[in-house]
Amino acid sequence: MTNCILQIKSNFKLKDRSKLFICVIHYKKMPILITFLVFTLVTTFGECILVYLDKIVYRNEWNIIWTGVSYLLAYSIFYVYYKLVRRFILLN
Repeated sequence: MTNCILQIKSNFKLKDRSKLFICVIHYKKMPILITFLVFTLVTTFGECILVYLDKIVYRNEWNIIWTGVSYLLAYSIFYVYYKLVRRFILLN
């Protein structure tokens, strides 16, 4: 796995956090911008802890900054998908 950006040694699931993210937005527990920032920072900090515990190994110049950007992008995609589903399909 030398060409891999990230080698994961543990069971690290984003899907559970994304469900919580959508629930927080849907039930309006926090403003959307604050929700994005909190979830991105908490997820990135959690991964930073796993890096220091050697559960995750970064490769090919990947770092914690790019991790935060990737989580922000992922949560943005979840939010857009939620808005599309809410508008066109299920959650009116």
